[in-house]
Amino acid sequence: MSILRFARGRVTTLTVALCLLAGATVAVIQAPAALAAACNFAQPNPLPSADGLIETAADLQWLYDTSSAWSGTWEQTQDIDMGGCEFSEGIGGASPYFTGSYDGGGYLIEGLDIVGSTLSAGLFADVSGGTLTGIRFSGSVTSSSGAVGGLVGQIYAGGQISDSSTSGTVNSGGNQVGGLVGRAIGATIVDSSSSANVVGVQSVGGLIGEGSTATVSRAFATGNVSASNGRVGGLVGYDNTSSSYQDSYAIGNVTDTGGLASPSIGGFAGAIGFNVTLGRTYATGLVTAPDATVGAGGLVGLISIPISSLIARSMKVTDSYWDTQTSGQVASAGGEGKTTAEMTSISTYTSWSIAEGYGSSKIWGICSDVNSGYPYLTSFHASAPCGGLGGSSGEGSGGSSPPPTYTFTFLTSDGGRCLADVTVTRLQRFTLPDASVACTPSGTSLAGWAIPGQDWVFRPGRVVTVVDNQVFTAVAREPDVTVTYDSNVNMNDACISDGTNVEQEEDRLETAVIPRSDMTDTLATGAPCTPPGFELIGWTDANTPAGSGQAQPGAATYIPGETVPEVWNLETPNPINAVRLYALWGRTGTSTVN
Repeated sequence: MSILRFARGRVTTLTVALCLLAGATVAVIQAPAALAAACNFAQPNPLPSADGLIETAADLQWLYDTSSAWSGTWEQTQDIDMGGCEFSEGIGGASPYFTGSYDGGGYLIEGLDIVGSTLSAGLFADVSGGTLTGIRFSGSVTSSSGAVGGLVGQIYAGGQISDSSTSGTVNSGGNQVGGLVGRAIGATIVDSSSSANVVGVQSVGGLIGEGSTATVSRAFATGNVSASNGRVGGLVGYDNTSSSYQDSYAIGNVTDTGGLASPSIGGFAGAIGFNVTLGRTYATGLVTAPDATVGAGGLVGLISIPISSLIARSMKVTDSYWDTQTSGQVASAGGEGKTTAEMTSISTYTSWSIAEGYGSSKIWGICSDVNSGYPYLTSFHASAPCGGLGGSSGEGSGGSSPPPTYTFTFLTSDGGRCLADVTVTRLQRFTLPDASVACTPSGTSLAGWAIPGQDWVFRPGRVVTVVDNQVFTAVAREPDVTVTYDSNVNMNDACISDGTNVEQEEDRLETAVIPRSDMTDTLATGAPCTPPGFELIGWTDANTPAGSGQAQPGAATYIPGETVPEVWNLETPNPINAVRLYALWGRTGTSTVN
């Protein structure tokens, strides 16, 4: 069956496998009239195009108004208060859509209403292959149509969201409604969250309304969610196509307001396909479906399975739990039910990467000070939040005693001292040094700040909340990308170059240096040496089993002679400075991988 992806100025058809709900009805809800006036700031001077910086409300409106800027790279430098005005649909709400990158720097955008009508709506309406990071948006998004989200209406074509959050309300009279994203197709969402309360018709979620081939990790939703026509979940409402949700949770209440007998409602996910994976997830919110006879669950409401399939119903929902006491649900289409005492005990999570308290090398932590004692994600904290200072969120002051002080240490990318230590106080909002500091080798630039035990990196100038001592190490962005081509042939096997067998391992490698200023080079069309009877058919970025010449599952593969991938040159806090590519071989004349 085909479903239509509505986008301003075009309609694209996507083919997906759907499990239809019998007897489903469609409610038509007219969005309330907008009360805010359209934003009308004077044109900024200089224009943001002069330096790529979004510093004021006028700058943000300029980006909204200027479609030619939607493929650019933008960085927000401070909190922005829009003063209660209104955008229609949002940035990128018409062709050519938003394809560029926006780094919010951890700063807030507030005082803005997004009002949609017949198209997708969000702070960013449509994002096609673009990158959004470090954005904090607090406001309202209201629409009478579908594909509505607090941050993004719909994101597709490999678009990425990281380190971003929303708060406020998202209210739609249509389908595909989410606190962060209305619809995510082939998108990656990591280290992001929403506390927005969400209301919609169908496919409604606290974080994502509807997903398809999406990758979601280290994410959570805390807002309350309701839908009038089913497929509603605390984190995701509906996803039927090969998506992955890992290390994520939802704690908001979830409600079916349509009185459906089979609402597909769950504390974490409403309805998902059998090929969607959930791993190390949990839900605690109250799930209310007063007329449901089936399709309601503490974690998952419904898992759809092809009639001919013999696959176990919940085989792809692993190490996932729901609180049977707080949810009001004793059953779920997937996961394991646990009591509140069990859910707040580390002993329940033996297969998770979790620390008692806080561990910078762990994905999860657990302590009574944070998240009401349920597991929390360490990536949302620069250092340990479990200080025993009171408050279920770990943010209490602990009475009238002065807050404790800590030390932030900054190291160069080579491990030496970069800046003088900084004394900070607990819960202080601290701005990390910007890219102007000399903490990387000459000729390089500062891309980010890494902390021990984590693979994610803070962008320079990012605002963090102080909760403990921390060491930040500069991450350098090299002026070139170094590519090493590996012949990928077992040392016991022949590998021929110019008629001679290459016997030394180092001679089976070649290195190319590609300047970032000119990323038009192409990938090598030949390897340093070739095994007899084979020809080069591709490159892969992950080592392969010795002598197999076959790419690992999930590894990137490239065609010899194609242009160097643009992703190698993205402006990210953790840049790609070096790549090692391994040759993939096919028998001569067959183009078949060995």
